[in-house]
Amino acid sequence: SKECKGFTCFFEEKDLTAPLSRELTASMGIEHLEINVEIEEYTEHLKRVIELLGSPIHSHSLASTHLMAERVKEHGVNILYGGEGADELSVGYNTYSNLYEQVEHSKLSTIYSSCVKALPSNPTIVSNWNKELDKQMNTLMDKFLDLGFNKQESYIKSNVMIDFKYQLPMVGLIASDTVTADLGVEGRTPFTRTEIVKHFLNTPLRRLFRHDQDNIKSKIPLQNLYKKHFGINPSSKIGF
Repeated sequence: SKECKGFTCFFEEKDLTAPLSRELTASMGIEHLEINVEIEEYTEHLKRVIELLGSPIHSHSLASTHLMAERVKEHGVNILYGGEGADELSVGYNTYSNLYEQVEHSKLSTIYSSCVKALPSNPTIVSNWNKELDKQMNTLMDKFLDLGFNKQESYIKSNVMIDFKYQLPMVGLIASDTVTADLGVEGRTPFTRTEIVKHFLNTPLRRLFRHDQDNIKSKIPLQNLYKKHFGINPSSKIGF
């Protein structure tokens, strides 16, 4: 669409995605703009994000999101699409591989430490929260088992669903929306659309995630789409 524009933030010394983003947008007939981020500029946006959220931030990407919102606004763009929810739905987090061997129905107490950390440090509240999560996990397990998934698949998919219901909104969407709204930009993600959520939840685990002895492969559908378009495997993330 002529109304769409593609933007890529990159750090010159570490990022390899800008040329690929340029290729992808060109194939779709979309204007593409690259934002070379300097560390000083990133630091200023990081300070603003911490001020906006009133706490230490959960992801370094939020500063980049704030910077991106500022730049897209300069180009007359008011809606910014991101990728929040992709890791949850496509079993992309390392925590899911740690859960892979935990197939016993009773092993529910260690799930959602991230959600519990978001609550006040009141033992009664934390205890009640854990009980509610355990209850919902059991309900989801039964539903996935009834749909024909095996116990291992049902356990991981139940974790995915709880992550999607609690972790994503509390940690991802609210923070991202707050950050982009500071610049008058509306943040959106395609991974919360009903059709996409249903697709991933109904996809067998083996098509999303593989766990061999010495090899873990996650987000298989998204990686396959990447390789189909670019002809190469996605590169590993490069830290600072």
